Amino acid sequence: MEEVAKKDENTEETLIAAACEETENDKDKGKGKGKGKGKGKDKGPKQKELEIKLFGKDRSFGSLPTVLHSDFRHIVEMLRRAKLPRLAAARVASLEAAMAESPDAPFKSMGELRAQVEVWRNESRGDFDADSYYDSARAIGYTEKNTGSQDNLARRGLQLCSLSTDTIVRERAEPKQTLLAVDLGCGSGLSTFSASRLDAYHMCVIGVDLSSEMLKADSWKDLSSRESPLAAERLRCDLAQP
Repeated sequence: MEEVAKKDENTEETLIAAACEETENDKDKGKGKGKGKGKGKDKGPKQKELEIKLFGKDRSFGSLPTVLHSDFRHIVEMLRRAKLPRLAAARVASLEAAMAESPDAPFKSMGELRAQVEVWRNESRGDFDADSYYDSARAIGYTEKNTGSQDNLARRGLQLCSLSTDTIVRERAEPKQTLLAVDLGCGSGLSTFSASRLDAYHMCVIGVDLSSEMLKADSWKDLSSRESPLAAERLRCDLAQP
C-alpha cells in the first residue's frame, strides 16, 4: 500500500511540473507576439522611393509614404500643366510634412517643388525639336485623327470672333469683306483650310508652324487648289525663339 501511495505522489508531482512548464512556455510565446506587434507599430507608414516621368525624363522625388504617392503624383501633374492642385488643404499639408521629414527628398516644400518644375519645363522647351518629333508618319496620323474635330473647333473659334460660318450665303448688295488671319500652330493646315473657305468673306489665311513635315503634308494640296488670296501660304517659325 505504501509503494502505491508513493507512486501516486510521484505521478502527481510530475503532472504539476509539466503543467507549470507548459504555462511558462505559453507566457514566453505571448511575449514574443507582443514584441513583434510592437516593432511593427514603431516602423510607421511604409516608405518607398517615388519616381515620375516628367518632361521626357525620370525624376526622383525621394522616399515618401506610399499612402501619399497618389496625391503627390496629382500635385506634380497639376504643376506640369501650370494649374492649381485639386486637393484639400489638409492633404497638401500632409504631403509637405512628408517632404520635410524625408531624409532624401530633394524638395522640402511645395514652393521648392513648384520652382523646380518650372526649371524642368524651360529646359524641355529648349531641348524640343519639332522636326524630330513630327516625322512624316506622325504628321499623317495627326491629320487622319483630327480632320473632323479640328474643322468643328476652327469654326467655333471663328464664330467667337463674330464671323459667320454659314455655308449658304444670301446675295448681298455690299461687297464681301477681305480679312487676313494668321493660324498659329497650323499643323497640317486643317484649321487653315476651314477658315479659308468661309463663303461670306474673302479670307486670306497664313499658316505658321515649327514642324517642316506638318507644312509639307498632303492636306495642303486641297488648300492650294482654291482660288483665294494667299491660298496655302505657310511659314515655318519657332515663336519661342527671339
